[in-house]
Amino acid sequence: MATQGFSCPWCGAMDAGHGKLCQHCRKPVLAHRPAGIGQPPTAVRVVPQESRGTVAGKDPTRTAAVIGAVTLVSFVALCAAYYVGTRSGQAHPKSVAQPVAAPSEALPAAADKALTGREIARKVTPSVVMLITADIDGKPIALGSGFFVRDNLIATNHHVIHNAAEVQGKIVGATSAFRIAGVVADNEKDDLSLLQADAFHGESLRLAEDQAAVGDTVYVMGNPEGLEGTFSQGNVSSFREIDDVRRVQISAPISHGSSGGPVVNEKGLVIGVAVSGYETGQNLNFAVPAAALNSLLQQIGPVKPFSGQDAFHIEVDPRSQHNAEADPSAIAAEYVNKAAVHAKEGRYKEAAENLRMAIKAQPNDHLTHYYLGSCLAATESYTEAGDELRTAIRLKPAYAPAHYLLGVLHVIQHDRIAAMQEYETLKALDPGQAKALLDRIN
Repeated sequence: MATQGFSCPWCGAMDAGHGKLCQHCRKPVLAHRPAGIGQPPTAVRVVPQESRGTVAGKDPTRTAAVIGAVTLVSFVALCAAYYVGTRSGQAHPKSVAQPVAAPSEALPAAADKALTGREIARKVTPSVVMLITADIDGKPIALGSGFFVRDNLIATNHHVIHNAAEVQGKIVGATSAFRIAGVVADNEKDDLSLLQADAFHGESLRLAEDQAAVGDTVYVMGNPEGLEGTFSQGNVSSFREIDDVRRVQISAPISHGSSGGPVVNEKGLVIGVAVSGYETGQNLNFAVPAAALNSLLQQIGPVKPFSGQDAFHIEVDPRSQHNAEADPSAIAAEYVNKAAVHAKEGRYKEAAENLRMAIKAQPNDHLTHYYLGSCLAATESYTEAGDELRTAIRLKPAYAPAHYLLGVLHVIQHDRIAAMQEYETLKALDPGQAKALLDRIN
């Protein structure tokens, strides 16, 4: 006798048969899955959608609870596996998000990356300045180098600007120059100066925090003999004490005009300021350590005029050889000569005292009043300096140096109208000094 088979959930026939469709209503009854070897097909009853939840007499609430418990157990197991993996340093599954490293941990900072020589040249060039110095008459004195260390501050050597009355700067490769307002910090012993650019801002170079070591590769950029942007490579050779001042000895060449240029390491950070080289020795070149420059940056003060504007040359007066007791002019000459010695040593206050004594002995000498006005300007006593310069002009109206220095004082005191009046006077007396004053005004 044939087997009865499964009952049909649709029509209720008890002899629906063993096929996929009920032999009475032709609706699906069974779903088959592949049988094992030598085993009959295993059927799974298809439950109608409207009758789910009550199939085989199961409680739907209990079924949901079981499913929730299984899900919770699986989640806890996954969390435990993740925790164990992180503690043991094992790799996480791809489906688990990895913690993101902070930028500082992911990549080295740009400043810490070693650069090629070409990259360093490209980085340094916009910061390097050619310095053109001139005397009080506007005549060129020398060329030098410098570089921006802050927005409008330029580092260079003290000897580059010494005795200059005017200084102009020009970025390497630029077609126009800009005016340097004056000195904001100076250290003659270390041979360093900080200059302030007037209405010009450059790209500053960073100072290295770590001291260079023997064998380090270094690069120098400067303007030797006026050849702008000359770039050279060398090594740190040694560290020396020269005249009780510490110097970095390098093999990169430093020629006239390169003094004051930056010496940088492979990261483009400043490790020194080029200062000198021995012409009689090969590869004997020196730089001021960056530590000295960093110290000078902590001593920035108000802008002071260049020494050539004030460190005038007081002529020795031969009248001092006469009998000082009988000749007032000889008395004045004695004091003027003492003032000349003090001024040469930069002791302007002592020089001013001697010049006042000279004026008491001979009050109508325009040169003595001019000298006194210059000394007072050097000590930033601008009001008294202006009075002495006006006296010199009253005694000799055509004396151009007094007009020029008075115009400079007006510029320092931001009195453009008065400075332009001195410029107009100078145009007829000395066109060279008139142009120099106009450059300062503008």
